Amino acid sequence: MKKWIAIIVASIAGSFSTSAYTSYYINNTDKIGVQPGGANLGLDGPKKYKSKAELIKKYAPYKNDVDQISQGLEYNKAQMKQISKKLNKQAEEETNK
Repeated sequence: MKKWIAIIVASIAGSFSTSAYTSYYINNTDKIGVQPGGANLGLDGPKKYKSKAELIKKYAPYKNDVDQISQGLEYNKAQMKQISKKLNKQAEEETNK
């Protein structure tokens, strides 16, 4: 399941500049629903189906990049509490000046 999440992350990360994204629906079968979305598209676009083998073939050359992005997102998520505490402390100090 982890490698499928990484594919989704790569798709989202690669599309931030256009505000477009692709949703992948995985339901423990070989078929995966693929639906484009974005600021101007909504989620009412046509849903297509691809097989896991097709997606693996398409994204295999990017595996290292996808893994790095996934690791970076996991690291950032793990640091969120600490960052939030620091920001709150800084805001408190600014308020008390």
